[in-house]
Amino acid sequence: MREDLCRISWPCPSVSSDTFQLDNGYPLIRATEICAIPTVNLALGYLVESQGRPSATTGDPSRTSRAIILLSLASSIIRSELALLLGPLALYLLLIRRKSLTRLVSAGFFGGAGGALASTLVDSLFWARWTWPEMEAVWFNVVQGKSEEWGVSP
Repeated sequence: MREDLCRISWPCPSVSSDTFQLDNGYPLIRATEICAIPTVNLALGYLVESQGRPSATTGDPSRTSRAIILLSLASSIIRSELALLLGPLALYLLLIRRKSLTRLVSAGFFGGAGGALASTLVDSLFWARWTWPEMEAVWFNVVQGKSEEWGVSP
């Protein structure tokens, strides 16, 4: 019963989000948000399904590990802001003793490093120079504080 309720109710907030109401002024920004939503929903689904199951600190990768891998992969390829979701989530999993620190770090490193490597290799081919676009966006927006110039200067 609970699983059926989740399957029915989970898509409603996702589809009703303003992300799906595409604004003609921001088609590329919205496209990255739309690409991130299925990955985040899948990861959060793994976390919801893992509730009530015994802690998986030994043995094969659990659904919780898959969720961490997916979120770190998506934050290194699609939207770096997903790290803001991943950080508190990882802290919560540590506090409730769902995952050990070594398992969290290894799952996060596997997804993040794998995503960064894949993104760098593919995007460097398109840009004809070595680049990791998500890190360049963080550098430009956060470190240099030039977010108001995004899309304005050449």
